[in-house]
This record gives sequence, structure tokens and C-alpha cells, in this order.
Amino acid sequence: MCGITGFISSTNVVETSDYYDAHLLIKHRGPEDEGFVGYDGNLLKLYKGNDTIRHFYDLPHINSVKYCKCLIGHRRLAIIDLSWQGHQPLVDAGGRYAMAYNGEIFNYIELREELSKEGVLFDSQTDSEVVFKAIIKWGNHAFNKFNGMWALAFFDKCKNELILSRDRFGIKPLYYAVKDGVLYFASEQKFILKFAPIRFHIDKESAKAYLKNCHINHDANTLWEEIKEILPAHFAIFKDGRITFGKYWNFCPSLRQWNDKDAIEYFGMIFEDSLKLRMRSDVEVGTLLSGGLDSTLIVCTLGKLGFIDKNKFNSFSAVFDDERFSEKKYIEDTLKLYKNIVPHFVYPRAEQVLHYLPKLLFYIEDPFRSLSVFSQFLLYERIKSVSRVKVVLNGQGADELFAGYSQDYITLFVELLARGKIGTFLREKKLHKKFRGNIGLSGMRFIILFLKALFSRQYFLKTKFSELQHFSLREYLKYDDRTSMAFSIEARTPFLDYRLVEFAFSLDYYFKIRDFENKWIERTYAGAIIPPSVRTRKDKMGFISPQEIWQKNELSLAIDICFKNIKDGIFDEYVKGLSAWRLYQKYKSGVYHNWAYVWRLFCFCWWKQCFEKTITMQ
Repeated sequence: MCGITGFISSTNVVETSDYYDAHLLIKHRGPEDEGFVGYDGNLLKLYKGNDTIRHFYDLPHINSVKYCKCLIGHRRLAIIDLSWQGHQPLVDAGGRYAMAYNGEIFNYIELREELSKEGVLFDSQTDSEVVFKAIIKWGNHAFNKFNGMWALAFFDKCKNELILSRDRFGIKPLYYAVKDGVLYFASEQKFILKFAPIRFHIDKESAKAYLKNCHINHDANTLWEEIKEILPAHFAIFKDGRITFGKYWNFCPSLRQWNDKDAIEYFGMIFEDSLKLRMRSDVEVGTLLSGGLDSTLIVCTLGKLGFIDKNKFNSFSAVFDDERFSEKKYIEDTLKLYKNIVPHFVYPRAEQVLHYLPKLLFYIEDPFRSLSVFSQFLLYERIKSVSRVKVVLNGQGADELFAGYSQDYITLFVELLARGKIGTFLREKKLHKKFRGNIGLSGMRFIILFLKALFSRQYFLKTKFSELQHFSLREYLKYDDRTSMAFSIEARTPFLDYRLVEFAFSLDYYFKIRDFENKWIERTYAGAIIPPSVRTRKDKMGFISPQEIWQKNELSLAIDICFKNIKDGIFDEYVKGLSAWRLYQKYKSGVYHNWAYVWRLFCFCWWKQCFEKTITMQ
């Protein structure tokens, strides 16, 4: 787990005097080692930085380089093979290829065996060498063989081309900008903002989309007009001043006929193997633990597989003093099952928010939708301060795969009606009304969805799969990456093993919601290995905070000041300041209840101030 930076020019050399200072902005992603490879138009040459390990002490310093045609930098967080052989960037013996890579390929052992059979020789036990030689051997076809999370830059001197690639779901970030025949790229936007000689502008349409609907990270655009993202499951090739894109994972969801027994067994087989792969580590592994099904299932399955019995195992949880929002009782039910688990708790409080907000914005680089991110940040800060854990498992992605959201019940109802399963529909609707009330969907909207499902058996399947890569999950994964990497900790997501994703999108919705139980297949597989209180609960709140209460109390003064500025027109390009002010007055009086919109305006204001300072300092 690491960070990468760099550039490539299709024409002239690029001045590098400010490169290293910009590169240091991502030091948190890999504080243990750093390295660089430069191409002067003739040879690939390795360089060191201030934090490069002693084995490479004799290399020239990167600050000695004045100009370059291509430069790739790397920051290392050592997880697999902690020796000097894990140093990056990698350069092949012939001096043709170079690569810097951020992430983990969990099936690297299996891929090394496959490559060895084809005559490829290895010098280390690192997963990075496997990735490097897989691309040399198989080209872009290698990406589809990787099971993991990654963002990488691969340079071919003979072709004078650079390949950028990102994992299937966008777990690892990768940004780029193109100006005057030069491609700039990095794991975080702040490197590009500081180093690239570009006049950056806030993208008005992206800003409006965020403020209105919280649409952010849903396509290749960012809040900066000039900076884009490599999309999940894509690669980009930069050659001769042009950038072209390809998609290496072209999975098309399709329903299969499963019986209950086979589906549950297959889920268990893939999920357990996913956990085994993600426990591959040469450093200590821990887990986040909420009171919900997903994180509990991770912990209890690890227990079933024998990982917890071997050594002390650390869990980390965010709970609240306000019992209405605390899930501590469910967490404690899980902890009672394992004597070897050492629990750690953080208690996020409203009075901490303004202190942490500038730090959060620096690391996340975008305004964020809610203060659940604040809780995440405190969790990783605690992990760093009280343990030696460098890898953390979490349950991200399970809600998207197995119907963890309230709107998934609507999908179920429409699907049942479209398939003529009237009796099942009436039973599920009755249970929903008993536990949660009416479904909250207009008749016309329901009819439209019904007709779409009636005439397209795959409608919801394809829609939900598209959402997986282009909507909220990408945003949540960004939060996971930035809050964990802020403290040099690697976050792993067992539910986003691509095999499990492909399986989930072969299931009829009745395997996901049944008898009002969402995530039915998860719960059924879990059986007796998780606490009954977690297995049967129907009130899971998600990873939330008492934000609405905080906004109207401890945060009210800061929000008041912000909206007075909005009233004066500081956001007129993105939102009508006077209208926003009037809504805010209605919000304060209790007439307008959209606290999330109020937060987005407040957070955007802080973000704008934070990053405009970065831009003006160039």
C-alpha cells in the first residue's frame, strides 16, 4: 500500500525543480521508503529521496535532476516482504520497463506460480514484482487476472508510452491532468495542484451536482476542471501526446438459477477464500467492528477459519455517548465470543469536529456528505496510536451487493410484481409496513419501475451493477482510502473480491431480501456463528453519527457564520446565496428539515477556502 506521482512528456523535457516538494504532500501514504525513476530520453535512471532506505544510499538524490521526459515517484508502506526488495519503482534488467504501484494483489502467490510455469524468473517474494512481470508478460490482459486493489503507472521506454491502471471498483485512487503534451498523474490531487503548471478552476457543474444531490466521484470528473480520474476497471495509455482508454473488466451481470443450498454454499466458499487472501500480510492485521452484520460476519468467519485463535486480534469501533446512536451492546455481544480479541473504542464528539475539519479536507480533498467520515478518521487515528496494526478489514461493499439499503425493498417489490409473484409480494409488503411503515414511493414512480422490470428481466441487475462503479460506493471507498492512509494504514474490503461481486449479480433479489430480512444470504450463511442479537436485528442504522443534533447545537455558531457569507454571495457561481440563506432560516426554525443540504453547503465553503489557498500559493 503506497502512493505514486509522476509525469510524462510527449515532446520536450519538463523542469523538475518543484517535483520533490509536491511529492512530499503524499508522504502519509508511504512513510517508510521512497524511490524514483527518471527517463532523460535515453536511459532509465534510479534516484533516492530523503526517506529512501539505506540499501539505496548511493543513488543520486532526486533534487539533482533538473529536467526529465518521464519521472515516476513512489512512497512505500511495507505490507508484503518488508525487505529492501520491496523498494519501488521497479526497473527490469534490460532497462526497458519501469513501474510504480499502489495497492495489493492478493492472489500474487497463485499468479507467481502461473508465471513461473511460463518461464518467468523472480528475485523476491513481493507482490509488486509479480505485478510488474505479469504486465511485461501479458500486457494489459494482466489486469483482468489481478484479484485486489491497485493504481499503477507502467512505462515502456521503447514504445515511449505510459500505462495507468486502476482496480475494478476504484478502491485505490488515481488522478491525472494533461497540459501542453504533458501528462501529470498521482494518487492524490494535491500533487497535481502543486506541481503541474496549470491554472486550476473549480468545475461549476460538478460543484452544483455536489451541492444539489451530493453527486461526487460518479464519473471521471472531479471538482477541478483540469483534473480527472482513471475510471474503475479501466486503463489509460499516454503516447505521442494523446491519451486513450480501455476497459479490461467487461463483466455483464446475468441471473442464474440457484437453489438455496447451492447459493449459500457458494457464497460461503468465495467469502472465506476472500478473507484468506486478504489475511496475507507480513504485518499485523486488525478489523473494524460495528454492531452490524457485515463487520460482525468478517470477525466471526475469521474466528471460524482459526485466525483469531492464533494470536491477539485487535478490533476497533466507533460508538457514541448518546445511546440512540450507539451500537456498543451489539459489538459487545460479538466480543463475548472471542477471548483473544482486544477491543478499542473511540467516542466521536461534536466539539472535536471543527478541530479536525481542516485535516479531513486536506486528506480527503473533496467536501464530504456526512460526519461518518469524521468517525472513520478518529478510528484510524486510534489504530495508529494504540496498536501495531497496519492492515484493517472492513465491511465496505456488502450493502451494495446484498441489499443493505432501504430502497432495496422497493426493488424487491417491483421485481416480485413483475414476475407475477403476487402472494410473496403481499407478504413482504405486509412485513415492511409492520416494521418500517409504507414504502414511501409515489404511485407513478412505482409504475414506471414496474414497467421497466416487466419488459427487461435484467433491468435492476444492470442498473445496480452500474451504480456499484459509478455512484455512492466509489465515494465511500475514497473515504476509506483517505482516512486510513492519512495514518499510513491499509484498508482491505473482503466483500469486494470480484468473484463475490460477480456471484452477487447472478442472484435473484429474493436471495437478498426474504421475510423482511435484507442480506438474507449473508444471514443464512452466518447461521449460529454470529450473535443472535446481530443476526436477527432489523434496526441497523449504518455507520452514522448524531450529526443532525450536532448541527443544531455545538456546530450552530460556525454554520451561522458560514451562511452569512453565503448570503453575501461567495457561492453565487454555484448556488443562489439569498435562496440558500432563506432555506437556512427555515431550517433553524424547524420548517425545513434537510440537514444534509445544510451540511453540504457548510463543508463546501470550508473545502473551497482550504484548497484555494493551495492554488494561490503556486
